[in-house]
Amino acid sequence: MIHMKIQNFKRVLPILLLFVPIVLFFKPVFFGEIPIAADALVGLYHPWRDSVAETYPNGIPVKNPLITDPIRQQYPYRELGISEIKKGEMPLWNPYSFSGTPLFANPQAGILNPFNIIFFVLPFAQGWTVLLMLQFIIGACGLYLYLRNLNLDARAAVLGSLSFVFSGFFIAWFTWGTIGYVIGALPWILLAADKLIAKFQFRWVFVLIFFESLVLLAGHPQTALYVLIFSTVYVIGRILEKKKTITQIGKKLILFGVTASVVLGIVSVQLIPVFKFIMLSARDFDLTKWDRPDWFLPWAHLVQIIAPDFFGNPVTRNDWFGYYAEWASFVGIIPVMLAAFSLHRKVDKRVLFFCSAAIVVLILGVDSQLQKIVGSLHIPVISTSTSSRIIVLLSFSLAILSGFGLERV
Repeated sequence: MIHMKIQNFKRVLPILLLFVPIVLFFKPVFFGEIPIAADALVGLYHPWRDSVAETYPNGIPVKNPLITDPIRQQYPYRELGISEIKKGEMPLWNPYSFSGTPLFANPQAGILNPFNIIFFVLPFAQGWTVLLMLQFIIGACGLYLYLRNLNLDARAAVLGSLSFVFSGFFIAWFTWGTIGYVIGALPWILLAADKLIAKFQFRWVFVLIFFESLVLLAGHPQTALYVLIFSTVYVIGRILEKKKTITQIGKKLILFGVTASVVLGIVSVQLIPVFKFIMLSARDFDLTKWDRPDWFLPWAHLVQIIAPDFFGNPVTRNDWFGYYAEWASFVGIIPVMLAAFSLHRKVDKRVLFFCSAAIVVLILGVDSQLQKIVGSLHIPVISTSTSSRIIVLLSFSLAILSGFGLERV
């Protein structure tokens, strides 16, 4: 009886180790606070700061001036869209921005994110809190299951998962409620792909379709493109590694081709208007200087992989040079050390893949002539987005390598 209890506790412990840090991180929400930088609204913008001008002539002090997008864009976009749907109307138009702009075609509104179901159960403010928390749960559980499927010890899987969802990039962007879902879906896609390569099962087809659809509906096209390219390269590599005959390889490629077609069919209702909106955007004409300093990750800022505040922090107002959220590559000192240890002695193919991925991501994210050439090609989404954001895949790869490193220890 005691042995059974110990075994049950060992099975539950990894789940607790995943959820306890997430709950502690969101501790303020249990006291009625909402994870959004609402202070920026009355501290930085008119007419709200005018209402407190007598007491605060320079506006109410703002904790972090770099995370203002959610209170100005993501939160009101989502609230407007959900309120329109609740009234039985299609949220096509946003009449409050300029003389009116498309809402449904605006990808950052995330109108079709399947997890918006939360807002039909909870009041919007509380639903927003749950929406942001779910990013951590989805990302951590997905990577934990993926690493366990790679036969890593539960402790190594927990370390990799927590290193991922508490990485600098994930934390810097989680209040947007978009990027976290996109990158959080990646381990689920890799897990489902591995399962389907090993053996066809309908439940994993469903998982693959769901999370690939989530990537495209969550609200950040740039990260979605990175995730889909990354997962496609991974799937092709795994098929070629596992399947030995042309027939076997062909069958698996057809399977993944069919699932991709189903995904495109599902998300086309969102993707088509989004693409049209992007092609009509003036952003392509505004962003003509491809050597601007915030576009790429400077080589010197790679030190932030182990020292996130080496160049300061916007919260303490000592970030003397840098664009903190764009260049946040920190995953933890111990995980980085363990990631390096994963290369000790014999290196298996999985470690080699994620190590290679980390190197390629660095080459594509840092300030180099290659990136400036890519930017000058005017590729939709890619050419009008900050290239350094691809480092989210560096954080993902390092988190996985840290799990392998701990496994070797």
